[in-house]
Amino acid sequence: MYLSKVSFKHNQFAREQFIQQLQNGAYTSHQLVWQLFPDQPNKKRDFLFREERIGASIGFFLLSCEPPCAAQELFDVQTKPFNPVLTQGMKLGFRLTANPTISKKVNPDDKRSKRFDVMMHAKKQLQQQGETDKNLIQQAMTEAAQGWLMDEKRQSDYGFHLDTVPDIVASEQHQTAKKGVKGIIQFTSVDYQGVLTVTDPELFKAKLYEGIGRAKAFGCGLMLIRRI
Repeated sequence: MYLSKVSFKHNQFAREQFIQQLQNGAYTSHQLVWQLFPDQPNKKRDFLFREERIGASIGFFLLSCEPPCAAQELFDVQTKPFNPVLTQGMKLGFRLTANPTISKKVNPDDKRSKRFDVMMHAKKQLQQQGETDKNLIQQAMTEAAQGWLMDEKRQSDYGFHLDTVPDIVASEQHQTAKKGVKGIIQFTSVDYQGVLTVTDPELFKAKLYEGIGRAKAFGCGLMLIRRI
């Protein structure tokens, strides 16, 4: 795997693409990142990315199976191999942009589960109960997002244990369009930050490569780690 830091170049074309990205929503970022793989136009997505504020502009961190192409006019690209050596009990600081969702049956007799955005679900439940205090609603939304990542089964399935409740650095509600999908897609992205302990090195590495949660085409799922 390869980990890359990608930033817009300082030219007119890059500035125009940057402005278009700000105007057109999250899926535009996915389309821009695809330009780093010009020889793979029909290949299934095999990369994860996250937006990152770089000075006054926006760039990306990119985890990919193949190194991105650096010889193009839109981006400056810095790439290095990514194959972390992990051991059981290792403590790591992490940053993660994720789309926290859960599946549950609306009614006990339903044959199929429905997928819910955990933050919006928490907000809706309180509003249905008549709650109008914005601070209480925001607190419930934050706790729902934290609870999603703190879920014991999820941590076990991902091969790590969270040492403390993760910080929510930011969250954002998105509305965007995607080619081939009718209507507007709505989702929430949450920026997590915290400390974890590796419990299953191979499983954790596989999840790092695969990505965590849904909405990967919209810049969610990539976890950045560092030794502490």
